[in-house]
Amino acid sequence: MKLTHDGTRWVWQGGYRTRMQPKASGFRWSPAEKVWWTDVRERAYLLRRYADSRAKAELGEFTQEAMPSRRRDAVLLCLQLLSSSCDGAVMLDGAGFSKADTGIGKSLAHKDVLTSEQAELGLKLIRLHQHQLPHDLLVSAGAIRRNNN
Repeated sequence: MKLTHDGTRWVWQGGYRTRMQPKASGFRWSPAEKVWWTDVRERAYLLRRYADSRAKAELGEFTQEAMPSRRRDAVLLCLQLLSSSCDGAVMLDGAGFSKADTGIGKSLAHKDVLTSEQAELGLKLIRLHQHQLPHDLLVSAGAIRRNNN
């Protein structure tokens, strides 16, 4: 198993048995090339422990400050709420994650605790689907600002 970078995208190199790792991280399948790939740094970062030296150099390190645990917990709860109503975008009902985000969203939602990096990625998903979540929970997660009116 290895994560490589080809100059424009990160590519997962692993056999059939390892396919769930890139899939759960939000990578896309290329049937023509028969590889899992992503051009989203945050998704590749989730598999950084498998990265070769070039991929690690491209990924770098996230330099943002650690997200407080209280906020990470709110992000996790938002992800769990979205996941509970998600059918993998089988039906176009506006519930849960979009088809492209289902793998990574459900993967994050099933964790007991999120790292700051995972919570930042989860926050991006939450903002995409914020119309499905309670206002106060979105404020706690930092997805929106509190309305003081």
